[in-house]
Amino acid sequence: MWKFAVGISILTFSLGCNGNQGSSPTGASAVNNSGVRSAWDPYLGMHPFDTHNHSPQEGYLDRLVSIDMVRGVRMDIPDGALVPLVNRLMAQQVDVLGIFPDQYLREDNAPERFIALARMYPQVKVWEVGNEVGLFVQMSPEEYVPIYLRIYAKAKRELPNLEILPQPPASGEGAVRIFGKMLDLGVLDLANNPDPSFRLGIVSLHFYSDKSTYIYEMKSQLERLPADTEVWVTEAGINRWSDQVQFVEVNYPRLRGLWRASRIYWYVLAECSEFALVSGLPPQCANKPQESPLFQALVQ
Repeated sequence: MWKFAVGISILTFSLGCNGNQGSSPTGASAVNNSGVRSAWDPYLGMHPFDTHNHSPQEGYLDRLVSIDMVRGVRMDIPDGALVPLVNRLMAQQVDVLGIFPDQYLREDNAPERFIALARMYPQVKVWEVGNEVGLFVQMSPEEYVPIYLRIYAKAKRELPNLEILPQPPASGEGAVRIFGKMLDLGVLDLANNPDPSFRLGIVSLHFYSDKSTYIYEMKSQLERLPADTEVWVTEAGINRWSDQVQFVEVNYPRLRGLWRASRIYWYVLAECSEFALVSGLPPQCANKPQESPLFQALVQ
């Protein structure tokens, strides 16, 4: 999930901007809002922040929540430190998709660690076990899937109401092979399990490859799954502000149609890249806060 120069630790954006107003790049006011707002899905990724120190992210997030442009967020949850943040989000009726961190997967007690973490966050009902593990921790499907299956089996026995998703591969042509191999190694069997209480109900993917054949090649893998298996696209976006609005208008409907995506999460609310809806927030970013054209189209 973290594309640029940040780790899994909590971000404590404690300086400057109150998050209510940021400058806009040239041309933002010219955006036709109706098309992008109708194509938009009210879900996005978020780098966690410390609720005890005022974060500029809070103001921007609150603006989106208040107009129903955000109903759910996705974020890394490494330990119990984010309980106040999750409680804050739940109080706003924003659901949380948690990510069980990649760094825990190779631990012998990974299933027990997952159970302990999930019990710290009883409000979080859906988890991804890892994120782009081939990219971030160089883990093959052959290594990953047995670990995932161990975690899944233990969690379903002890916390049966959780949805426990396999990791989404990094977007691109390699993801098709990786996802297909994950299905072969046991994920497809979970999706076809005759016991509805044990059956895998959701899989997740990432999408940044709008100029490639990836979307069509992945469709063939998704067609192997039962028709009632949900597909969540838990990262989507483009690293150019000038193209964000068009990306949503064009690709969100394609993902719903070709991948039967029932949720699409924009990659990230705030960071220093042009993936973000808001950039330049202190202390991580050196430039002044700016709202992307997509952000402005959503809030205007």
